[in-house]
Amino acid sequence: MNLTETHDNCVFLFFDNNDSEDNTLYIQAIMNQDDCVKSEDKNDVYKVGDILMQIIIQLVKKDKSLSHIKQIELSDTSKKMCYNIGIELLYLRTITHGIPFYAKYGFKPEYDVDRDTFRYNRNNFKLNKTITNDELFKIIEKVKINKNKKTNNIYKKYFYNYIKDNNIINPKILLTNMIKVMNNTNDVNEKKEICNIVNFIYKDIYRILGYKDYRKKIWILKIR
Repeated sequence: MNLTETHDNCVFLFFDNNDSEDNTLYIQAIMNQDDCVKSEDKNDVYKVGDILMQIIIQLVKKDKSLSHIKQIELSDTSKKMCYNIGIELLYLRTITHGIPFYAKYGFKPEYDVDRDTFRYNRNNFKLNKTITNDELFKIIEKVKINKNKKTNNIYKKYFYNYIKDNNIINPKILLTNMIKVMNNTNDVNEKKEICNIVNFIYKDIYRILGYKDYRKKIWILKIR
């Protein structure tokens, strides 16, 4: 099943029919492309991926042809795409929100090892851990941001002084502000370079803060 006639790259769902013993609907892919969802209100602000996920859940709950489906399963490979750069939300959203992207819809890890990681990371987030600017500068030096002139110029313009002037940094606030700056600037080149900067540093920050990696990355939402 795909959810539009004109765009076959927005959502891919796999499921068996009523006669099958398989009562799981598998989400193969959800794309976050702007043309997958359009609002009649041009001033409406929304996230395409959020709308598509809500549509899928409501379809499974209410569509009679899907009444045999008892759960939705997916592999968490969700990414924030910006200029061919894929920032993995499994890591980014754990730092900024304490839980991965799909967990906000009620999805839970299928396997015990990832359930333990989910609980640990959620509790770790509540500790509101910080890092020092020295730790952050070491990350930036390691990934060689200063070796790329364009990236380094944007880093110096928007973020260097903030990092230098604050001995203690809350990574949740830092990364959230980076994303806001990226979204607010009208300069396409600036957007790309800020996305580069976030992509360079977020996984190192994740590990410095003591978060654990998910192993299986299979998530389940019970419907019935």
